[in-house]
Amino acid sequence: MRINDFRAFIQNRYSYLMYNNEFPAITNKNIGLVRIFPTPTTNKEINRLNAQILIKSDSMQKAEAKAWEIYEDLRIQTHFLIGDTMIIYCSTNQPEFIQSVDSGAFLYSVNLQLITDQQGG
Repeated sequence: MRINDFRAFIQNRYSYLMYNNEFPAITNKNIGLVRIFPTPTTNKEINRLNAQILIKSDSMQKAEAKAWEIYEDLRIQTHFLIGDTMIIYCSTNQPEFIQSVDSGAFLYSVNLQLITDQQGG
C-alpha cells in the first residue's frame, strides 16, 4: 500500500487535513498525519502491515473526538480498498493521548494493524 493512497483515504473518509510521515512547518494546528511502518519485503501477496494516524488539534476535546471517530469506524473492518490494495482485515488500538505540542496543540494517536492483499482482492 502506498502512503499517498493511505493519506487520501483517511483524509477523505474523515474530513481532516492529513500529511505523510511528518507534520509540515505551518501554523495550522488542526491537521493530522499518517505513517506506514516498514515491513520485511516479501513476495507473498498477503501481508501484515502496521500504520499510525496522528491527530493534532488546538483543542484536546476535538483531537480526542476525531481519534475516537476513526477508531470506532475502523476498529474491526474487513474487505475494503485503499488505492489498489485490498484490506482483508483492519483492527485498531484505542486512541492514545501522546502529548501537548506546538504551544497549545494536542496530539492523539490511533494505531492500526492491517492484513493486506496487494493484488486488490
